[in-house]
Amino acid sequence: MSDGVDIYTRSMAPDALECAVAEAIAELDGREGDELREYVAWFRRRYPSPLERLAYCRRKYKEAMATQRAARRPLEP
Repeated sequence: MSDGVDIYTRSMAPDALECAVAEAIAELDGREGDELREYVAWFRRRYPSPLERLAYCRRKYKEAMATQRAARRPLEP
């Protein structure tokens, strides 16, 4: 990767993504690694299909953008 943006824009095969996630999680040790592994396992159980995971991400992104817009709105006198 030449810059940090590439990770967000490049396409990856599902197997390559699984491998990259597994490697990143394996680098974490101790409590942080344990908590992340538990969270990923929960998320995959809660949203078992890629379509469900994408729907969750889209919903949360929409919520975050609405919150950001509300925070930027000037207060009315």
